[in-house]
Amino acid sequence: VPIFVQETWWGYFGFDDCRRARAWTPQEEGALRSAAQILAEAVQRKTAEEQTVLLRTALASAANGIVITDRAGAIVFVNEAVERLTGYTGQEILGRKPSVLRSGSHDDQFYGDLWRTVLAGQVWRGEITNRRKDGTQYLEDMTITPVRDAAGQVTHFIAIKQDITEQRNLQQQ
Repeated sequence: VPIFVQETWWGYFGFDDCRRARAWTPQEEGALRSAAQILAEAVQRKTAEEQTVLLRTALASAANGIVITDRAGAIVFVNEAVERLTGYTGQEILGRKPSVLRSGSHDDQFYGDLWRTVLAGQVWRGEITNRRKDGTQYLEDMTITPVRDAAGQVTHFIAIKQDITEQRNLQQQ
């Protein structure tokens, strides 16, 4: 019985009686097909788990800050770079909204435009002045990308952040 993993032939599953020729009953063939399907699903699950570990490691170790929020703006993931950038630990910031970082340097129209853009499913990119846990301000270059589900609905946002305070200070000198 062939084994297909994500519509790609992976191998075959079978039993053979080397001592004599044998015809398999429909029930036996059905059992083999079921076993092959279970094996294919196990391979898919293992592959997906390995991919998840790889992606989590990449996100966690990225030099740029990465924040993932749900559609309502609640933070569901931050990497270590965000912790270093903001001074907040993951535990302190998870479940909160990014507005915890607001510096007061931007008006409501700025944030309204940002939200209208990403809720419409478009990527927003710009510079924003935020505030660390200790109260100091920093300038960051940020890109926010909406994530859509299979139905095309925006479900999450991924923000990539880079502190550009020093760069800007050097440019102004």
